[in-house]
Amino acid sequence: MAYYGVRIGGYHCWDDWGCRMESKDVGYPDLRTIKVEIPGKDGYLDLSDALRGRPTYDNRKIKIVLLYKGTMTEFGQKVTEIAGLIHGKVRSVAFDDDEQYVYFGRCTVNYTVEGLNICRIAIDVDAQPYKKFKTATASKTETITLGGSGLSYYTRLTVNNLQPEDRVTFEVIAPSLTVSDKAYLVIEAVSK
Repeated sequence: MAYYGVRIGGYHCWDDWGCRMESKDVGYPDLRTIKVEIPGKDGYLDLSDALRGRPTYDNRKIKIVLLYKGTMTEFGQKVTEIAGLIHGKVRSVAFDDDEQYVYFGRCTVNYTVEGLNICRIAIDVDAQPYKKFKTATASKTETITLGGSGLSYYTRLTVNNLQPEDRVTFEVIAPSLTVSDKAYLVIEAVSK
């Protein structure tokens, strides 16, 4: 049986923390609605699409439960390690079974201990409404392309094993962007 995991902020639940993902719940974002009551008219006037020409959404809620097997002493150390890396911080979240996409959101960590050797680590993510398409990762010298949909272009580039003597140069060329479009390039440098 294959187990799928999750990568949060560049850390994989199994490879880096030794935790197996027990469950995940990726909810859909709630639609923001604007309804106006007009006297003498039946029903409401729905203005939800009026401002942007399309619906807008609230953040989506993602719930992840990780299982860690160990001793009571190890539980505290493991939860402290994970919480120190992601609790209260905005992190990328990418699932192994949906590896072309990534979510971004603020993480919170809680845990419960069951019996003598099982710890359930609950991670809640208050994520942006849209999952983003991962377009590229770069290593050494490589050209990447920003990708996106609608009016936003967003990509996250992670540079692994960055050494103090390494030089990293970025050039963003976006001839197809207009004044109303937004382009974001988030750089994460991970030194492992």
